[in-house]
Amino acid sequence: MVGVNIVVFGKNGQLAKSLRNQANLDANYIPSSKVNFLRPDDVTDFLNSTNPDLVINTSAYTNVVAAENDKKSAYKINVESVERISNFANQKKIHLIHISTELVFDGKKKLPYIESDITNPLNIYGKTKMLGENKVMENCINFAILRTSWLYSHYGENFLMKIFNAASSGKKIFGVTDRFANPTSAFELARIISMVVEKIRGGGNIKGIFHYSGSEPSSRYSFIKVICEVMKDRNIISKYEIAESVSNSISDGVKRPEIATFSNEKIKTLFALKDKTLKHCIEEVIDYL
Repeated sequence: MVGVNIVVFGKNGQLAKSLRNQANLDANYIPSSKVNFLRPDDVTDFLNSTNPDLVINTSAYTNVVAAENDKKSAYKINVESVERISNFANQKKIHLIHISTELVFDGKKKLPYIESDITNPLNIYGKTKMLGENKVMENCINFAILRTSWLYSHYGENFLMKIFNAASSGKKIFGVTDRFANPTSAFELARIISMVVEKIRGGGNIKGIFHYSGSEPSSRYSFIKVICEVMKDRNIISKYEIAESVSNSISDGVKRPEIATFSNEKIKTLFALKDKTLKHCIEEVIDYL
């Protein structure tokens, strides 16, 4: 991407790290220590001073539980600062790629969600992400909103790493069987974002909402089982113990959709993508460990 001034917000998150290290995207990666999304004016000042040609926003207030009691911070980061980015993108007529979530839906559809389905978030995090999406759509001429779900990698604190550490320690693991989404490799999402960037650079008309997630719907229990099976195949562990559970029994008090799976047909058609199995994607991540 030499010659194009690309700014990626959220440098220390797993998606930005995957963009840099697995997708090899040449960009200016900006940490929260440099641009604090809790101060939206800082976002505007930074963008005006750097004048990028393309902005990728991977930054978000992602702590679903904490957001319930810290609505102000979640709103500042997920809505107000996103509004500032979208205003800048509109003013400069540049593209904005913005990452969103399956939690903008309520799960009542029971079938895989498509991009045009009506949003109805059940919690504060989902609501702020929906409002952020709305700001992008209201303000931007050129935008791509990529919704994803259950993102995992070997970077930092995420579900896969929690299970990896628990299984490595021989702990009994509890897996919810009544909540479904599509576990998504941050490596794969990063590669999709890189494809979007390439298409934009080539003059392609990339605009709208796109769903990209792992190809296999899964419960948390099934997700854990595949992680542990891969660990066993790699001789990281010799055995594991998973107990089935239901969301009510280990509830953190936050409402989430029971079934929030995605159809990826729109973006698969755009890039002629072939499905990769959940096991294949987890193997790639775990091989980094």
